[in-house]
Amino acid sequence: MTRIELDERGFPVLLADRLWDESIPNPIIIEHSVSSLELARRRDAVREAAREFEDLSDQDIRERLRGRTSRELIAGEVSQFRSDVRQQVIDDLVDALDHGRRGKLRKRRMVRVVAPKGYTRKVVNGLNEEERSDVEARLLARGWGEVDVREVLGIHSDHG
Repeated sequence: MTRIELDERGFPVLLADRLWDESIPNPIIIEHSVSSLELARRRDAVREAAREFEDLSDQDIRERLRGRTSRELIAGEVSQFRSDVRQQVIDDLVDALDHGRRGKLRKRRMVRVVAPKGYTRKVVNGLNEEERSDVEARLLARGWGEVDVREVLGIHSDHG
């Protein structure tokens, strides 16, 4: 049995295993049985959707989710899936940029994360300010120099 918390807008708060989270005002607790296979299938669907070159419509997401679960979709699930897909796109971007720039410098063998031609530029150009800031911070935390981060993200400094 898994507890699903809904926030004040009715969106599910995924991976909530607690009865109460102080950051969610007035959560609604719904008892819903979700198998580990169903959760794994959802994670696979998120990764698969994130790695498509084209953006998905709400209808595309509904069809994809219906094909991956045996239960009715709950309110907010399409929005949550879209949010999870976007986060996976950003995670993949960070990994691809990092591997492309520093992959050969590592002493340990790593799985290569390589994006198709034009993909990283498309994703970078589509980042909003919050996402761009997140990617910048993550690359800096991985040991990138500030100049390299600014170059790859197309951030131009007016102060030299």
